[in-house]
Amino acid sequence: METSNDDTIRRSLSERLDNTKVMVFLMGTQSKFRDWIIWELEAAIKRDIPIIVVDVVRAGNDLNMNLLPKCLIPYKFGHTFYEKDKIIAALRDWPDRHAKISLKHHWKY
Repeated sequence: METSNDDTIRRSLSERLDNTKVMVFLMGTQSKFRDWIIWELEAAIKRDIPIIVVDVVRAGNDLNMNLLPKCLIPYKFGHTFYEKDKIIAALRDWPDRHAKISLKHHWKY
């Protein structure tokens, strides 16, 4: 049954999120339209998991807010582009910084 598959996926993702210290979200052109991605982001937000948004499209020097899922706009997140050194820096720094700042704060790496 399709719903039992959804329940199994939801349960599995929930277990993984319960053991997650930081989430890396690879944001592309279709990400904000994917139900499971939105569900997982919303579940991470409810758990106050630090999220690093990695813009894999990079249309300029700033985060493309048009690609950002709406659930992330009021949340605090770090963001960068698909560059190894910047992602590593965000992984090292963002969890501690995330704990110290308020909502709607977006930190660029």
